[in-house]
Amino acid sequence: MHDGDGNAVRITLIKAKLAPGSGYFKPKAGLKWYAAYMRVRNLSNHKLDDCADNDAEFTGSNNAQYGNALFADLKPELGCFKLLPGRTLEGWVAWEMPKRINPRFIDWTMDSGFADETATWKL
Repeated sequence: MHDGDGNAVRITLIKAKLAPGSGYFKPKAGLKWYAAYMRVRNLSNHKLDDCADNDAEFTGSNNAQYGNALFADLKPELGCFKLLPGRTLEGWVAWEMPKRINPRFIDWTMDSGFADETATWKL
């Protein structure tokens, strides 16, 4: 996948699951957290500076998109990163959604969603 700045990356979905929360944070009543463990590899010749929380969008069975679960507290969290050429990072990205909605897709668009290409995984 490429972005508008000449960055080339390989994004891989490793696994996806319900996220129960931690001892301090849990989903609000009527909501659940769903998380994806992702791998990002920088295939370009320069540093990649991006944020997984802005790149990844989650679509539910009602065809609506849902925002990130900021307090899901899954480690390692992918979050924002600076990735040198040839290096790889892995971590969790989590979303908050109503309990009655099933997960359908993850869409990943580089540059905080402004790149021309999008990778999609059906869940």
